[in-house]
Amino acid sequence: MRRPSPSWLGQMHENKFVVAGGVYALDVVAQTMKAINGFEMTYNGHVLHSKLQSGKFPEPAEIIARLTAIMEKEGPKAAANA
Repeated sequence: MRRPSPSWLGQMHENKFVVAGGVYALDVVAQTMKAINGFEMTYNGHVLHSKLQSGKFPEPAEIIARLTAIMEKEGPKAAANA
């Protein structure tokens, strides 16, 4: 019942420096994305979250609450077009 290892796993074992470099590169990208100074999330012209104004990343519940409130104000017609 044991499955054979995928070929890419063997390549990772053989090329440990390449794997380490790839992990490092992904970490650099993640840290850069985290350090971006500002972004805004919008829906139909309404700002759901602005990192420039708040200085922090949004909480999912906060975004869902704002989006729900906007969609309720716009009515079912706008929700159907989204």
